[in-house]
Amino acid sequence: MSLRIHSASTLDEAATWLSEETTETWNVRAVLEGLLRGWRYRGVNAVRLLPISLEMVVPPGSIMRDSILTEQTHVTDRPQTLIAGGAALEKLLHDLLQYGEATDVPLNSNGGQRWLCTSPLRPEHVRLPAGVIDTLVPEFDRLVKSDLAAQLLASLAEDAPVAPAPPAVPASKAPETREQRQDRRLQACIDAGLPMDTKAALSRLPDGVGGVADREGVTRQAFSADIKAALKRRESSPRMMQAPAFSCI
Repeated sequence: MSLRIHSASTLDEAATWLSEETTETWNVRAVLEGLLRGWRYRGVNAVRLLPISLEMVVPPGSIMRDSILTEQTHVTDRPQTLIAGGAALEKLLHDLLQYGEATDVPLNSNGGQRWLCTSPLRPEHVRLPAGVIDTLVPEFDRLVKSDLAAQLLASLAEDAPVAPAPPAVPASKAPETREQRQDRRLQACIDAGLPMDTKAALSRLPDGVGGVADREGVTRQAFSADIKAALKRRESSPRMMQAPAFSCI
């Protein structure tokens, strides 16, 4: 189970989290080195890749001198959380890394009061926000982590039940032509058992045509006109198909 980092983490806590989240083993020195690498220079302008300030917990018994009223000093009687920032932050990190402590560290209170801590401050007094710790993760580890996440999502997708395909939409039928409608209605009369002898039906449609027309949902007049048109077409078809006769001399 992955550890959770929180605001105001110690360097030891940051090292523990980074050791779990990356392919390296971290300690306090490695964290300080990572923080210093967060400072880069472009010409004469310093490009800070880290926040411009960090919190320092000043221990009881530390000597604090007012940066404005230089004669005024006091000794802390309880832990105080102050802010180290600006141009002094890099020197603070450098001294903690090289010497294990830093003295004469400029610090600010949240109320804007400025102090100079003349007592030594050590790595255990540093507090790091979660966002700063996260910036120490090497890019390689971020890529590995994102790749593992992608593989996990892919495996979950393979194991997920496949949604059934939507039912196929039947292809729409071509509209019925007039001749097809007439032939279909004639066939309905034949299926109903009505005598549809061509010559007799053309002169007078048999009884029962009205009932078939009612089932079709049309008037008897319109239905009868279709029946007669289909009968006439059937009567003329054999004549059109019959080959002309030739006399032999």
